[in-house]
Parts: sequence; structure tokens; C-alpha cells
Amino acid sequence: MPRGVSLENDFRAIIDDQTLSDLDIICSDDVTIRGCRIILAARSDFFHSLLFGQMREARQNEVTFPKIDSKTMRIILDYIYTGEISKSRGSTPTLDDLIEAYSAAEYIQLPELKVDILMDFEETMDKAPEVNFSPEMLSSAIEKLSPTAEPDQLLDMLAEGVAKMQLEDIPYEKLTNLALFYLVRHCKEKKRPLAKNQYSLFRYVTLHTASKVSQDALERFKHCLPPLEETYGWSVYPEHLEDLKSVQQEMTELSRILKHIDFISISGKILADIIEPLKVVPLEILLDAYRHKAKNEVVWEEKKALMEFTWDRNFCGPN
Repeated sequence: MPRGVSLENDFRAIIDDQTLSDLDIICSDDVTIRGCRIILAARSDFFHSLLFGQMREARQNEVTFPKIDSKTMRIILDYIYTGEISKSRGSTPTLDDLIEAYSAAEYIQLPELKVDILMDFEETMDKAPEVNFSPEMLSSAIEKLSPTAEPDQLLDMLAEGVAKMQLEDIPYEKLTNLALFYLVRHCKEKKRPLAKNQYSLFRYVTLHTASKVSQDALERFKHCLPPLEETYGWSVYPEHLEDLKSVQQEMTELSRILKHIDFISISGKILADIIEPLKVVPLEILLDAYRHKAKNEVVWEEKKALMEFTWDRNFCGPN
């Protein structure tokens, strides 16, 4: 297409142009992309401060981004030059690419790009629900976007996608501890079921945490935490509980997830016979559950003393 027909195409064409560019942008994968200082500064407060402020980059002809690779930088430049998320040098950005771009947009202070990426994700979820928002994608995204697990719109979308899967079917290695915490908290806040029941949720997060300690820790906890269908009449071997003592102190990652599990919904027998002996749930959490059950159970002897019975002759006959 000749110049002058499309402003968007004309500006996209000068990305990495060796003649019209005056700045080397060095990316984390050691690829250098040529950029135009005037366009970057005019379209981005971040680049304006970087290239025309008091920083040393203002006196140099290069700028380095040690955490942004060239593929992501091309998406960023595409947006700065054209205002669109579009094909970047012939390849449409994948969802993983957009996650990287979302993270970079946060750093480079491009809030409108973040909004556009969120719209792309929302459109994908609406039009292509079969797309697999994988646990690995959530784990990777949370590491890049929110290492302290602060709420984030894109992470919420990814969590919604993962929540469509049966939690018990997700291999432990697919979710990091932080991603699992974010997922459990998100589903509780949205009142969205994540597992078949709260015991199954507790079992999964406990075994998941143990798997991050070691394979040996995972096997030890498996001996003490049966699936729900096997809990009836379950009796744990004392030696199996003894085996847990050496790994209980290493289950620290479990503590922040526990407050998002509804222990009140778990039967008192399972709490007393299976969960409490593990010694990984703080006693105050268990006591709260026990107290709630004690206050809300039907006390038959007290009820019976207050009942009055009347013989129904129509139903039971005269005798």
C-alpha cells in the first residue's frame, strides 16, 4: 500500500525503520528495535520523561528494557504508533503475548492499552468459551502482574477461566502456590463453587501445598486425607500421623488459604477425625466451626420437652 492512504499503516511501517528512527530500544532478549524519540515522547508520558527529562537516557541514543522482550516491545510500539492492538510484524499476538504486553503496559504507563487488552480477553471468553485459560497461564500471569497477589482485572478473568475446570482434575504442578491462593480467594469472593464441596477443597489445597514441599510430603498427607467418598468409617493409622510431624512445619504456604475455606460446611466428624489430627489448621479456626455447629444443631431432648401431642382421630382412628 502506498504512503498517504492509511495513517495507521504509514506509522506502523516506520517502526524499526533504520532511516527514520533515531533511538535504539534494547530488549531483554538482546534484540534491538529502532524507534523515533519524537513519536514515543508525544504518545507516552513515560517515554517523554525518559527521553526528554533529567535521566541519562535523555543524553543517549539507546534505552534498555531488561524485563521486556522484543516480541512484547513490538506490541507496545504498535500501540504507541497506531493506537491499536494489531498484527505485529505479520503475527497476531497470542493470549500469552497479551499477558506480557499487559504487564509491560503497566510499567510503561499505558492505561488505555491495558483496557484494550482486557477487552480482547473478554471478547475471547464470550466468543470462544472453549479456549483453555490454563492454570499455567494464571500462574505465569500472577508472577508477572501481581507477585503480592493484589487483585487485578486480568487475573480475575484468568481465574474465572480456570474456575470452569474441576479443581480436583488440575495437576498440582500446573498451579503455583500464589496462583492457587488467588483462585481460591477469587471464587470465595464471587461466591463461585470451585470444588465439589469444602472438604474436597481443603484436601486439594493441602495436598497441593505438600506437593510443593516434596513428593515425600505429598505421599504422607495422602495417607491421612482420603477422598470424600472414602471418609465414612475412616480411621487413620497413628503411624501415618506420626510421619507428618517432620513436614508439618514446612506447610506454611497453607495458612493464607485456610481462611478462604468454609470449615463450618464440613461435617463435625470429618473435622474431628480427619482434619484436626493433621495439625495444619489453627485451633481457633476449628473451634469456630465446632462452636457454630454446637449452637445451631437441633437438641432433640430440649425440643421434645416442649412438644404437645394430640391424637388425630381422623388419621389414626378412635383407638
